[in-house]
Amino acid sequence: MKSRVLIFGIDGGTFNVIEPLLEAGRLPNLARLKAEGAAGVLYTVYPPLTAPAWATFQTGLNPGRHGVFDFLAPPRLGYHRRLQNASALGAARIFDALSSAGRTVGAVNVPLTFPPRPVNGFVVPGMLTPKFADEYLYPPSLGAEIRAVGDYFVDMDPAYFEEVGEEDFLRELRRVEEARKRVALHLWESKRPDLFAVVFTGVDRLMHFYWDRLELVREHYEWLDGALGEFLEAGGADVTALVVSDHGFGPAEREVDLAGHLVSRGFMTLHEKKGPSPRRFMDAVAKLDAFNLRKRLPRRWRAAARGRIMERLSVFAAVDWSETKAFPGTATQYGVYLNVAGREREGIVRRADYERVREELITSLDELYPGLAARALRREEVYYGPALDDAPDVYLPLWEDGVRLKEFSDDPAVAPRRRRPGEHRREGIIFVRGPAVAAGAALAEANLADVYPTAMYLMGEAVPAGLDGRVLAEIVNPELLAAAPPTYLDYDVGGVGYADGEDAAVRARLEGMGYLG
Repeated sequence: MKSRVLIFGIDGGTFNVIEPLLEAGRLPNLARLKAEGAAGVLYTVYPPLTAPAWATFQTGLNPGRHGVFDFLAPPRLGYHRRLQNASALGAARIFDALSSAGRTVGAVNVPLTFPPRPVNGFVVPGMLTPKFADEYLYPPSLGAEIRAVGDYFVDMDPAYFEEVGEEDFLRELRRVEEARKRVALHLWESKRPDLFAVVFTGVDRLMHFYWDRLELVREHYEWLDGALGEFLEAGGADVTALVVSDHGFGPAEREVDLAGHLVSRGFMTLHEKKGPSPRRFMDAVAKLDAFNLRKRLPRRWRAAARGRIMERLSVFAAVDWSETKAFPGTATQYGVYLNVAGREREGIVRRADYERVREELITSLDELYPGLAARALRREEVYYGPALDDAPDVYLPLWEDGVRLKEFSDDPAVAPRRRRPGEHRREGIIFVRGPAVAAGAALAEANLADVYPTAMYLMGEAVPAGLDGRVLAEIVNPELLAAAPPTYLDYDVGGVGYADGEDAAVRARLEGMGYLG
């Protein structure tokens, strides 16, 4: 059983939106996959964050083993947490395993693929890539072929996440997605890799900012369904198709001030005010720019300038580390780190006092928002593996109650960022159809880590032993499964590594999208 596999990624795909559209007949290609194959909920990492989720998708491992818990490196490497990229992913990926097996692979816009590793095929990196450039592709010669097809964009300009109206936002989003589809479809058709993974991020952006305008979201799902149809047609009847998301989505109706809570309870201490906050400074600059001169600058200049300014004016400059026992992660991480002596650079919590202080923190956090069902969890209740010490010491599963974290600022006069009525959920999506898939098969509880071993099996390859994910055997034709059960091979899934550098333009892009708080 040798098959080609198409993985069509929908960043943020959720049945909360998809199911009503399926019932209304507005997503014919997804409906066909569901009828001819299997579909169900795909649970993601905890908390449901983009970076560790796509890392788990690539490696089949939980974050405690692949080492990526956020877009940013762990604070033990510095309180101004630098960006992570593919260098942080020390584990072997599905692209590596297939390349070793002599199969060809291709990836377009998969997060955490920059800088690209050599593979038996090609890589057009996704999020965290500073810009579209030949030296950021694998192989670099791919750039000329892509330019012959048309323009390509790594992502939307960060200005569009806060500084423009609805019409401009939607136009820019569609421009980026159309260019991505055009290039990815060309590479899928012309190079015919055995495994091809492409990720579309548009509905994630829309649902963050327009969850309360769901018709806009629905229209983009319809566009994606049409794009999926083009990829299916180009692949042919013998291709196995998997449509997956890195996480789901839902409304964010409430907000809690985690940083303020830590300050008020004595876990975090701020320096006495010595001047305007970074955000107030940036807001003032924006208001003074009455002629919108910033927007007339080249994108890379604007992003790089903003990144350098925010780096120098980091809000964490306000924290007095000599008096701080605990501090929050990013605005989307839902985690709290203890400031541990010997781990963080200015840590004060002794290892002997670690459990006592953590229990005091958990008790305090359980009082953060009365009435919430979710309780604070120790990190070892969530993950396991050699990288666990880099995870937040305590997690707050507030997303389960539709709560997001208020942006950390030492200045209450700072205007909030653009409102985000939608936030991530753990319940993502999976659709699978192919020659080996039983029509109408019922999916048992599936996890994002299962995509890697399942794709390997459906391609007729042995599955690396020791993955956290499993082959979703319940979707396979029973007769085929009995004749060709999964086989496993001794394959080194790897360790953990961290990137040494940080690109200011990338940091600015993520800040503009609201990921870094």
